[in-house]
Amino acid sequence: MLKPGQIIKEFVSKKGDHIVIRFIDNNDAPNMRRMKNNIIAELDPESKKVTLKDQEKLVQEMLQGLLNKKEVLFCAITGSEIIGRCLLTPFSGPSSHMGEISLSIIKEFREEGIGTALIKEACGVAKDKLNLRIIDLCTDETNIIALDLYRKLGFQKYGVIPKGHLVKNKYVDKIFMYKEL
Repeated sequence: MLKPGQIIKEFVSKKGDHIVIRFIDNNDAPNMRRMKNNIIAELDPESKKVTLKDQEKLVQEMLQGLLNKKEVLFCAITGSEIIGRCLLTPFSGPSSHMGEISLSIIKEFREEGIGTALIKEACGVAKDKLNLRIIDLCTDETNIIALDLYRKLGFQKYGVIPKGHLVKNKYVDKIFMYKEL
């Protein structure tokens, strides 16, 4: 069973930070908002920031998704701060054996093994709890750290949309990757 706030893994990052990976919990809205706004500021400083009210609504939707196994949000936490997240979304219908993940890590905590841990845990839950066989994801061509991570974890490129992603007011290629579990 997938339970809100359930701790999945604890480890020490490459820089020595104690990291806890767990499912989203009812009280995560303020920290999720800070993390999302941090990422938004990095990628598109002119974008609208997430409000606490909107984030509270989203957290409630994510909790419902977790209980119904329709969306699983993994949080990476150090101290009381959410520094990363990985969203696993199973598909339905003829593609119900597949799911999608998206990953975000605050810049200061990248390349510490947090993304690796989040994706490995998401793939484990996808296979063992949700009975998924294929996971896909996308990123953009400028995100070299993410591309290297995904390749290292066994994801393979299967498509590109030229100029499919807007990053810092510039259109760049959107890269699609998948992995069989």
